[in-house]
Amino acid sequence: MYNKKFSFLILCSFFILGIVSNIYVIRFITFIKIFIILLIPLIITIKLKKLKIGTILIYVEIFIIGTIYIKLDNAKKKYNHILRGSEEYICTSQKTKELKNKYTSIDFIALKVKKNNVWYDINDIIHVNLIIRNDENKDFTIMYGDSFIIKGSPELICKTKNTKSYIFYKYYTSNGTYYNHFINLGNMKYIGSKPIFYMKYILEKTRYILKTSTLKNITSEDSKSILSNLLFGKGDYIEKNLKESYTKSGIIHILAISGLHIGLIFLIFTFILSLFIKNKTTTSVISLILSWIYGFIISMPVSVLRTLIMISFYKISNIYNRNNFKYSFIFNSLIISLIINPSWIYSVGFQLSYLATFAILFIQRDINIFLKTKLHIPLNYLQNSTNEKFMVKIIKWVIKYILDSISVFIAVNILISPILLYNFHYINLFSIVSNIVILPFLPLIISLGIILILFCWTTYINLLISNILSPTISFLNFIITKLSNVEFFIIYIDEINIKYIIVYYIFIISIILFLKNKNTNIMNLE
Repeated sequence: MYNKKFSFLILCSFFILGIVSNIYVIRFITFIKIFIILLIPLIITIKLKKLKIGTILIYVEIFIIGTIYIKLDNAKKKYNHILRGSEEYICTSQKTKELKNKYTSIDFIALKVKKNNVWYDINDIIHVNLIIRNDENKDFTIMYGDSFIIKGSPELICKTKNTKSYIFYKYYTSNGTYYNHFINLGNMKYIGSKPIFYMKYILEKTRYILKTSTLKNITSEDSKSILSNLLFGKGDYIEKNLKESYTKSGIIHILAISGLHIGLIFLIFTFILSLFIKNKTTTSVISLILSWIYGFIISMPVSVLRTLIMISFYKISNIYNRNNFKYSFIFNSLIISLIINPSWIYSVGFQLSYLATFAILFIQRDINIFLKTKLHIPLNYLQNSTNEKFMVKIIKWVIKYILDSISVFIAVNILISPILLYNFHYINLFSIVSNIVILPFLPLIISLGIILILFCWTTYINLLISNILSPTISFLNFIITKLSNVEFFIIYIDEINIKYIIVYYIFIISIILFLKNKNTNIMNLE
């Protein structure tokens, strides 16, 4: 009997590979090569699983849909000749941001362009990344929907061989931004608020009010910027040396709201609601709704969308007792994300986010079993018993936490290391220590942060929690600064060929399958 789970995975794989191969469609020979490579495992599957010819046609159709689904940059090409060499243009802000440092990058949408003394309306959504220079350090905030007349013309972001420029190109184009413009604040003339999406305007306004009310009693600027990034998403300016410390210590990922943050926030909502509502289904549904509202308020980053879709599928499956295939949650999330925006597949953040999740779901448990086996620790030894002393429970918890952290670190780095080396040309092996030391602080900070948001309108509760959070984050920054000074374990590499990465992943998949088979036998023996 053909396995439906296996069929679902192949469908997802064909759709993703179709999107990826889209850039090669115009090169017919390369397209044929990709298609033949895809047919080889499919033919083997036919022999092993007795796959019907109708199912083969479905796979082929899914692959072709993937190749043609990704949006072509017609809008970019259509208006390029007008935007290039324009005298001035009108654009509206898509973010709420404070101009705290000399240079601030903000996403705008172009509305009108003036060229040869004639104004042209832009009927498509053309994103322009404005890098605003604030020489006089004016205390200035640009709100979502604020519109300006900008002197000069934006430039098309071009792909170059320079590593930094190429990362810059990939980051912005994967988010639909193809134009870039360096501008002095003095060359921007404010003409009022003209939000394109009114619902987003309300959400951005809510986010700004919540943020300012929540952080009003945080005295330290460094603590305020870190907490703002943890609770409301990246965007707030972090002092350069402090940001470098987070990067060098391998802990920079905690500053961008990800699955870890949303998972914790969902659990916090569930815990608070469970104190008042006894029905677990009702608690889960309300927690999901609150988590989605929170996601929309913080502008729904890709990692947040992925996690919310996964949690939603998981909880809905639990409610209807259809939790048969746990890996389908991540594949559902992946497919829905790509349907929303296929170009996300080229985003480094998107790739790292999903690879890390795949690693935790598919590999981490097997590595954990492997480590316990090598250390001669019985698989059930670390489970707490009611008759044990308190100190024994603490020791077991510490051992379990360290083993889990090491196994997660190894699993995640097995899959993301090639992407990090290919795009950033370095990897920090010491980050395992940083993560073990720093991550226990995160649930405490986020929990207190959520309480701070819920009581942001109060005076005394807000002040009390702020006085706890501010020194805690300052202490965290101090530890991270010390950990960042250990540079011995950072591996640098100039360039890595994509062919080696493909060979690496084929080898890794083979090892994973071998380990899974071995660990299944160990579990059966236990």
